[in-house]
Amino acid sequence: CGLCSSVVVGTPVNGYLYYRCLALKKGKVIGVTCHAPHFRLEPVEEIVWNWLKMLLSNPQALQEGLDARIAETEQQINPFRERLTVIESLMEQNTNELDRALELYLSGQFPKEMLMSRKNELETTLQSLEHERLRLIEAIEDQILSPQQIESIYEFAAKIGDTLEEADQDFNHRRAIVDALDVRVILTVEDGEKVVYAQCALDD
Repeated sequence: CGLCSSVVVGTPVNGYLYYRCLALKKGKVIGVTCHAPHFRLEPVEEIVWNWLKMLLSNPQALQEGLDARIAETEQQINPFRERLTVIESLMEQNTNELDRALELYLSGQFPKEMLMSRKNELETTLQSLEHERLRLIEAIEDQILSPQQIESIYEFAAKIGDTLEEADQDFNHRRAIVDALDVRVILTVEDGEKVVYAQCALDD
């Protein structure tokens, strides 16, 4: 439900099937009161299914979806990249300072006790920075689609796309495709109009 974030379920009403927010039923969602309208099941499923078919049968639409996803991902990971730049700069500064301390010690300008103390301090700082650097790199890589992943998405879409006509006549087949693509739907109301937002593993 786009109004309260509760689960929406299928419900029969006067011989018709509707999607209804669970929070509409008193006591079903503790602490939440919702006034979302019912959504007729057939038009919602038709809208989502036609969107999926368009996506799976139209390489250009799929490419546009992937481009939008990549652009959104870049925005999301930009703070990680900026922090990574800061971390790498700090690592370089601390490494240079460690090298400088060693040079001063070798030239006799830095007592050994001071060198060891400063060396331990700088190495501890570098170790901490390295851990954060690796964590940031992992976070960035987890969100970026690799060329191999993109190729797999196209192959997956083509494989499913070949069975769309069969799925039109078979609910279980459609359901399998919806599950495979991890389709998520939000039903909401904007400016007095019922609105359906859909997303899947390939696009929003």
